[in-house]
Amino acid sequence: MKIIGNEDVILRLKKISKLSNIPPLLFYGQKGIGKASTALYFCTLSNPREQEEKILKLIHPDVLIITNGELKPYGPRPDNFDDSKFISIEKIRFLKSELIKPPVYAKRRFVIIMDADMLTIEAQNSLLKILEEHENRTTFILITSNYLKILPTIISRTIKIPFKSLSFEEFSKYEYSWKTDIELIYNISEGSIGIAKQLNEYPIETWINFIKQVYQKRRLENFQEVLSSISDIPDFLNFLRVFRWFFNNQYRQAQSNLIEMLLLRSMEVEDVVKRHYSVEASLVNLFGLLLKAPEGTFKA
Repeated sequence: MKIIGNEDVILRLKKISKLSNIPPLLFYGQKGIGKASTALYFCTLSNPREQEEKILKLIHPDVLIITNGELKPYGPRPDNFDDSKFISIEKIRFLKSELIKPPVYAKRRFVIIMDADMLTIEAQNSLLKILEEHENRTTFILITSNYLKILPTIISRTIKIPFKSLSFEEFSKYEYSWKTDIELIYNISEGSIGIAKQLNEYPIETWINFIKQVYQKRRLENFQEVLSSISDIPDFLNFLRVFRWFFNNQYRQAQSNLIEMLLLRSMEVEDVVKRHYSVEASLVNLFGLLLKAPEGTFKA
């Protein structure tokens, strides 16, 4: 299994895999930089080589994965994943019932919890009890991009493993059919292959041109064309990535105060749309501040 980047993490995990009693591990860092793939790799370190394919295809009975949506082979991020949805206590109750059973093949069972920060408080408290009582034969791996949302009592029981975003050189080694300029998609994704693969499915250049037009003319021209590519919350969140990149990288030197206000507005709108507010209304709201700004405010 090939892991790109974070060589220091791999070396550390190889040492940890040799411990007789492995505490819960906390993988944290930006979304889409290989935390889940590395978790699967870690599981292969403690299992015979012939079991590796079952682990990577997510069909190994001793590797349990807690997440939202349906799993897919070679990377446990669900196709229909929505990071605005919480992971309910029912998932942890199911996990508890599974942990009563002995491992099927392996000497050590693994539990991978994707986006652990999205566990409800009730689910986190239930998980805490499991961690307090867990046996040496079970290793927990919590994956998150925001561990501050996880209970401190859970964090204190883990070994924290930080992941770094990929450099452009590392990113370029990933073989994929990019539909737009690789350097552009690298910059917008901030070195996250997972996010870049999401962005690759959208008309990024159309979005950028739309934002430029709003900036230049203070009108929402071609609004319906853009809206047709933003039909749900995940779409809108990816549009926000492009919006923030545009103003962070193109016009920050022109008028920093207004730029900061626009970026703040984007975070406020993101919070609103995650509460299932209208995507169309959120898109208009996002540009509201810019539309009211007088012409010539920015000087590229």
